[in-house]
Amino acid sequence: MIVDEIREELSFELKRRRVVNACVGIYYTAVLLDDQSLGISHTLPEGDNPLCGRLIGLNAYEIAKESSNPLSRSITVAILNAVQIGKYERGDLLPLLKGSSVCVFGYSPRPGQLNFPRVTVYDFAEVKERTEGPITVKPFSTLKEEVCDVAIIYGSALVNGKIEEILRRVTSKERVLYGISSVDAESVLRTYGFNFIARYDFSDKHLAFRYVCEGGGPRELQRVYFSKFRRL
Repeated sequence: MIVDEIREELSFELKRRRVVNACVGIYYTAVLLDDQSLGISHTLPEGDNPLCGRLIGLNAYEIAKESSNPLSRSITVAILNAVQIGKYERGDLLPLLKGSSVCVFGYSPRPGQLNFPRVTVYDFAEVKERTEGPITVKPFSTLKEEVCDVAIIYGSALVNGKIEEILRRVTSKERVLYGISSVDAESVLRTYGFNFIARYDFSDKHLAFRYVCEGGGPRELQRVYFSKFRRL
């Protein structure tokens, strides 16, 4: 799986770090590492966590090797998300993307400021097709083959294990790994055709961690995060 490849690319940093706190919230999963870096991913409550009750103090790399189900991948991707290596530009990437068509993949993704005449959203959570102005929203289960200028893939696809299917079925000139659950693994992402990483950082990491642990969702996290991106 791509998650395993990303873990190995980041192994040098992961093996130097330990988890000092972890929380599986109803919307997001968060981990704090011993260098005070924060990682956040989507929580998918499918399966169980074999390391439950033992996470604190364990080596980050050893924990990240457990990715057998969506719940354990929620923790693994949060750990991977905590590692940041490249140099980022602060701001939102989406208004800078150009083309005639864009495909978006995620859980109820509603990206704003897209400069495309055709927007197709494949929603992991949607059960029927509908249209919202220029935006066509389709259930992800209907994805067969798709061609678009830009593919925006939310990091949640790493957690639910759908990213391989997306990359196999979608042809695009540019690929963006976007949002919470995205990871900084330049070599692996380039191998799979990604051109950009667009993710969030937090003005107050400890408050963001509390929001996750206390059941906070996107509205709460928006108070403390800001967007940033980089070209691969």
